[in-house]
Amino acid sequence: MKADDTPETAPRRSLWPYGIIISLSLVVVWLLSFVVFASSQMPVLESETAYADSLEYDRIMADRAASAALGWRVDVDVMDDAVVYRITDAEGRPVRGLSGTLRMARPDTQAADAEVEFAEQAPGVYRAPRGGIGGVFRLAARLEGGPEAFVDERKAVFR
Repeated sequence: MKADDTPETAPRRSLWPYGIIISLSLVVVWLLSFVVFASSQMPVLESETAYADSLEYDRIMADRAASAALGWRVDVDVMDDAVVYRITDAEGRPVRGLSGTLRMARPDTQAADAEVEFAEQAPGVYRAPRGGIGGVFRLAARLEGGPEAFVDERKAVFR
C-alpha cells in the first residue's frame, strides 16, 4: 500500500489492439466468403467459337447499317408466352411478308437460351414463342423478305 492508504490499482489495459484484430478478422472472413461464392459459379462462355465470330464482325456491322438505312420502326412487347415485334416502315405502314428467327440469350447462363421462328400474326406483327423463365434476356432478331435482311438487337426483361 501507499503511504496515503489508497489501494494500488493495476494499470488498465487498452482494448484497441483487440478491436483492430477482430475487425481485420471479420474483413478477411467477409472477403473469403466472396472468393468462395465466385469460385462456385461456373463462367458463362458467350461463344464457343469466339475467333470465328470475330471474323464475322464486319458482316454484322454491315447488316446493322443496312437495317438502320431502311428506316423501319420496331416496337417490342414481351408477353407471358411470346415476344411480339411490330414493324412499320418509314411512312408508318406495317411491313408485311417477313420471316426469320429470334434468338433469346441470358447473360448468366446458357440453360435458357433459345432460337425460335417468327410467325406473322397480322400485317407487320410478328410473334415468337418464349419459355416461362424470367430474367434479363438479350434478343437478337433477324427477319428476311424485305429489301434487305433486317436485324434488331436489344435487351428485354421477362417476368
